[in-house]
Amino acid sequence: MTIADSQTGDAVVKATAAQTSTVIDIIARAFDDDPAVNWFVRQDHRRSAAVRQFFQMMAETLYLRHDENYLMSDGTGATMWLPPGISTQVGLLETLQQLPAVLRTVRWQGLRRLLQVQAVVDGNHPHEPHYYLFAIGTLPELRGQGIGSKLMQPMLERMDREGMPAYLENSKEQNLPFYERHGFEVTQQIQFPNGGPPLWLMWRKPR
Repeated sequence: MTIADSQTGDAVVKATAAQTSTVIDIIARAFDDDPAVNWFVRQDHRRSAAVRQFFQMMAETLYLRHDENYLMSDGTGATMWLPPGISTQVGLLETLQQLPAVLRTVRWQGLRRLLQVQAVVDGNHPHEPHYYLFAIGTLPELRGQGIGSKLMQPMLERMDREGMPAYLENSKEQNLPFYERHGFEVTQQIQFPNGGPPLWLMWRKPR
């Protein structure tokens, strides 16, 4: 899928396997200040590397195989989606295979928090078929320039054609207006345990 912008010439393209690293780099930079991610990743001199490691781990265990990752052709933004009918839960074998990477990401003291996050996310995930937006991000220095809306457009149009809803978890309150402009509505606000940050569950009906 390629959707070009007639004014700027940039486009939303489906990310190839060779572009996976670029997608992860963009998402990691965009989520570097994310409250939920920083609640469980290690908070030392390797923090930024740990944020990237987390998204690489998620891509390798789940998102690459379903081929719904998209990229701005100029490298300014990226998204990671799951199609309808795909579970976000990762099997035991894959979890064990990723354990060394997990411990590099969170260290032992963050492992409990990561497990709590995963339990909350999986426990509240809708059962109705839908497209799931795991992550959308633009380069931090380019926020507010409409890149996120360009990234959203082709997938939202596709969902409307298919009559399919969409779902996401938002971990930054200041991003709520962005998602609401694109038709998402808050269905529930969750507070992670033991002083963790809030999470807003959002659902979009097809138009």
